[in-house]
Amino acid sequence: MGRDIPIPARIMAICDIYDALAASDRPYKKAIPPEKALGILEKEAKSGKLDAELFRIFVGAKVYLAAG
Repeated sequence: MGRDIPIPARIMAICDIYDALAASDRPYKKAIPPEKALGILEKEAKSGKLDAELFRIFVGAKVYLAAG
C-alpha cells in the first residue's frame, strides 16, 4: 500500500511533518525542539506511517538542519 505512493511524495511527507512540528515561524503554535520532532517522526516510521528507510536517510544526512 505505502509503496504505491511515489518516493518524492514520501520524502515530502517526512519534510512537511518535521517542518510543521519544528518551525518557529508559525504564529498559532510554538516550535518543538528538533530532538522531540525527530522522536515523533521516528515513532511514525516505526509504526509504518512513514517510510522508515527514507526517515533513516533524513536523519543520517541531517536534512532537518537545512530547514533551520
